Amino acid sequence: MQPRACHYDEAGDVMTVVCADGTTCRLHCSEIEATLDTHAAARSRLIWLKEKEPFTYAELVLQHDLKRFAEEYSREYLKQQNELTEQLETHYQDKAYAQVIAREIMMRGD
Repeated sequence: MQPRACHYDEAGDVMTVVCADGTTCRLHCSEIEATLDTHAAARSRLIWLKEKEPFTYAELVLQHDLKRFAEEYSREYLKQQNELTEQLETHYQDKAYAQVIAREIMMRGD
């Protein structure tokens, strides 16, 4: 199924997808995402995708790749956060404080 048109209704968290073959389907995003065990960063990224790149989100769902995408995004996000924590730790010499600052930077930086 190749999406030809997508419309995301933020109020209902539903995406209507019209496929190239003319079929229409409604994706109940909250129900789909509830089946995923995702990190907060990945959940935030999925919200961004629905709002800014609905075709990408629809393709991931229709190709059953949403879980893989969320896992890879979480893995990369946490890797970057850990690298930043290590860099900050050398400056502050306090691991707990470095972790807090790294988390804050990562949350605001995406």
